[in-house]
Amino acid sequence: MWFNSKAIMEFPNAVIKHLQRVSSDHCPVLIQMEEITRNFKNDFRFKNLWCSYEAANGIIKKSWIKKDYGSANEVLQRKIKRLLKNLFYRSKNKLKELNDRNQLLKKEISVFQNKEAEEGGLNHGDLLLLRNMVTEFKTNLARIATWWKQRSKCQWMEEGKKNTSYYHMYA
Repeated sequence: MWFNSKAIMEFPNAVIKHLQRVSSDHCPVLIQMEEITRNFKNDFRFKNLWCSYEAANGIIKKSWIKKDYGSANEVLQRKIKRLLKNLFYRSKNKLKELNDRNQLLKKEISVFQNKEAEEGGLNHGDLLLLRNMVTEFKTNLARIATWWKQRSKCQWMEEGKKNTSYYHMYA
């Protein structure tokens, strides 16, 4: 089986697999010419954002403690799949909630800051409330930044693969 540079240009996504020999001294070859399309709806990836939530530890412990049977690989695969599914389910709309919550916090912080400027200061309870809102706002910003950082890194890695595929053909 020969695959020259013209064939590589014609079928850049071709995959060649050497299949197992069963009762022959010849090794069968499988050539897949079409690109495999993956269903990304079922593709779970760990989000660093999950680490910033205290509830994540409980979800991890609860998902991991559950007994599974089978080979070590099967057990590990099921536990990881269950864990990611539970984390994903809990945080499905978390980024939207963070953005909405920060918009609300901005308005509330602005009200307290205006009150502080006009009336000459805040009482102790309002000052503590303002500090808590500012802390929550900063925490949410850090979580959003973490999410975007991880997302941009994934996109860069995927685009990097696309941008260098031409050069990898000749390497």
